[in-house]
Amino acid sequence: MAEAGFPQPTQSPGINLAEGKEAFQSSSILGMVASHAVDGNTDGDYNENSCTHTTQGTRDPAWWVDLGQSYTIGRVVIFNRQDCCQERINPFNIHIGASSRNPVTNPKCGGDYEMDVNQPSISILCQGMTGRYVGVRLPGSHRTLALCEVQVFSDVLPSAELNTTPTPAPGINIAEGKEAFQSSSILGMVASHAVDGNTDGDYNENSCTHTTQGTRDPAWWVDLGQSYTIGRVVIFNRQDCCQERINPFNIHIGASSRNPVTNPKCGGDYEMDVNQPSISILCQGMTGRYVGVRLPGSHRTLALCEVQVFSGPTTLPQVAGYTVRAGDCRGNDIWSLTGSGMTLSQCASRCSGSSQCVAFQFSNGNCYPKSATCSSPITANPRDTFYDKEAGSVPDGYVERGGSYYKLFRTTKKNQASAQETCEADGGNLVSIKTSSLNNFLLGLMPDRVNYWIGLNDKDSEGTWMWEDGSRLKRCDFTNWAPYEPNDNNGAYGGQDCIHIWAGSSFKWDDDECWKGKYFICQIGPGEENC
Repeated sequence: MAEAGFPQPTQSPGINLAEGKEAFQSSSILGMVASHAVDGNTDGDYNENSCTHTTQGTRDPAWWVDLGQSYTIGRVVIFNRQDCCQERINPFNIHIGASSRNPVTNPKCGGDYEMDVNQPSISILCQGMTGRYVGVRLPGSHRTLALCEVQVFSDVLPSAELNTTPTPAPGINIAEGKEAFQSSSILGMVASHAVDGNTDGDYNENSCTHTTQGTRDPAWWVDLGQSYTIGRVVIFNRQDCCQERINPFNIHIGASSRNPVTNPKCGGDYEMDVNQPSISILCQGMTGRYVGVRLPGSHRTLALCEVQVFSGPTTLPQVAGYTVRAGDCRGNDIWSLTGSGMTLSQCASRCSGSSQCVAFQFSNGNCYPKSATCSSPITANPRDTFYDKEAGSVPDGYVERGGSYYKLFRTTKKNQASAQETCEADGGNLVSIKTSSLNNFLLGLMPDRVNYWIGLNDKDSEGTWMWEDGSRLKRCDFTNWAPYEPNDNNGAYGGQDCIHIWAGSSFKWDDDECWKGKYFICQIGPGEENC
């Protein structure tokens, strides 16, 4: 959706919107100015005088371009320096928005990205984010930014096609009653059961779909009849058994009818809390006639009890200091702070004034401050909005997941105690990995095969494993021990009391001497619980 005050341009997706536009950066050396990244020259050789370069070793170095007016951004392509120092760019952020005061505080497209240093460029999909300013930022201290070209492409459709895209009310489920399909069916559990308006999660009530068991990439999709701009997709999982089968899953949205689950993905791999009946996925205004759900991989079985699709783009009410999403995370209410007949800003102020409050749900003037959040809203009522406190005081470089924040420290190796002190200085602890989904998430952030301290240790009592947040490792908690570990090195040399992720054993857990220097992972926030 175009920002107020700006006409929405209709550029071809193949036109680089950034080339020749005015560009800026936080500092420059040796004439390697910001404009070099929008001169149309993608040569990665710094000595050819077509790359940018900031002062070496600064905090949060940044570069940005003024596109001249607001555009809907489809993708950003970054060309890295190739003659040396390719690793300096990792990790990096992309920011897109309307603020000219400090463009690299605009909303982020995704999180921290890592570039393959053996490749000259990387293309980042931004799923229709809108803004006049596009920025690249290196989070953290002692960073140096060099860019050899930044290309920005719009995904705006031609105006005639835009004018035919319907925009029903955001609260209307546009999938209900539409024609649906799936890759296979058993026992009469056909695709149409997921668009019959019945969200009952009991398979035996004959309102769920089911594919043949144990197939590769099973899929389901719905034909909406015409193209819509999609705000969010809500999936209701089976509840009587087998809830875990859905993880991980993908959502695809697009125009292709030949194989709809090869259409563009909304986000990446999603994981659903198997204790909750539904999950709401924001798709940031993607456009398409077909919406599909796919389980990637072999030996997969897909069962869906309802799929709801709501039109967008998502324009949920905003409030400073909070990020918003549709739905509600039930429970964890701080009853002393709840209220009715309130405005959104009044509810936000009530939460902001309490150190106990980390989020709140707001609906029709009713305010429900929360002491905890969850990885995704669990109700589909479009009138409910859920607000998480923004990182605010969270230091740079952390990646948000479910209301908590995680960062891989890969600059300096430290012993376990020093690593914990670094995390505490940021307001957190060494990470507590209590669920398999969090473990997989962190593994996905690791760019190479190195070891990382985590927050588990038995320093106080041999064999009594404690997390640095003060909680004890429970039998029902997730663990990922390497074969024959932990073994305390049979007590030799004072034993091994601290746990690290051991790259040499397929990134499983191993106990080691706490004095050794390793990279480490910090966590800010409550994290995740398995039991």
